Amino acid sequence: MKPQVLFAISKSMFSKIFDEEDFARLVERVTVLPNEPSVELPETITADWIKDNISQAEILLTGWSTPGPLTAEILDNAKNLKIVVHSAGSVKYLVNDDFFSRGLRICNTRSALAKGVAETTLGMIIASLKLFMPCAEQIKQGNWRVSELIDKVLEPYKITVGVVAMSEVGKNLLTLLKAFEVEKIVYDPYVDEQMVAQFGAKKVELDELCRSSDAIAICAPSTPQTRHMFSSKQFAMMKPHARIINTSRGALIDESALIENLRAGRFYALVDVTDPEPPAEDSPLRTLPNCHLLPHIAGHVNNGCKRQGRLAVDEILRFVDTGNVEWEVTADAISRMA
Repeated sequence: MKPQVLFAISKSMFSKIFDEEDFARLVERVTVLPNEPSVELPETITADWIKDNISQAEILLTGWSTPGPLTAEILDNAKNLKIVVHSAGSVKYLVNDDFFSRGLRICNTRSALAKGVAETTLGMIIASLKLFMPCAEQIKQGNWRVSELIDKVLEPYKITVGVVAMSEVGKNLLTLLKAFEVEKIVYDPYVDEQMVAQFGAKKVELDELCRSSDAIAICAPSTPQTRHMFSSKQFAMMKPHARIINTSRGALIDESALIENLRAGRFYALVDVTDPEPPAEDSPLRTLPNCHLLPHIAGHVNNGCKRQGRLAVDEILRFVDTGNVEWEVTADAISRMA
């Protein structure tokens, strides 16, 4: 008898995440509930819907449209459940100590998401070094090669790029940066020098990273330990006209200190995330000439979401074949993750 997998994502999310080829791979090996997700799934998934449909499932497929947490009432009705496969990133809102105490397991598709974020981060590094957007704004105002900007343009050649955290995003970014002749340095208190060296980079402390980097890419998760890890002290250490890129979470930057330093013209910021999000309509971050905001699009937005579906299918089939998954999230690790 085929293992049963309950899809607990909305109809529109199913269409966004899974393509026909990957879904066909899945239905060859498992029984999908409901049988035709693209037709039978509701547009809104509720806790009651999960509770009423989960009793036979060995595997629960969740995602961005899944409500959390998975309550004791839901889990009490999930007599056959072995693992949750989350077709997105953070699982903190879904599971708690009770979930793990029942011997249940969970994995996510952070690796697939990290590829998209890393690609965008690389693009933002290049855009910030070349000052694409400030130059484009000057052209719209009728100017051309404004020397004040052109003199600050940098190329990704023989400069230092600082990567904050060897997260999955950080690892993917370091891999992409191998295509460039740049020095790569990394701050991450949870990894050793040998791990960093495998990605062609050097491990340093945060202060050294701030002092040495021409461009800083923040790739760390948002945790109590990383809140405002970039504030006045770190900004004061940065090189004049350095670039800072944030595709992680807004809470990692003390925005009042960021605004103060931007007003002083100390560096250029290109950020995809803010705290709060979106920023207030009158936030200086919206109008400062040496800061540009993106509307949280570093991760998958449209076609890239299919990467998540592919990895979710891979993980389900790996679990069916071996009883294991590659991207498991354990109770011990969850506090250090996004």
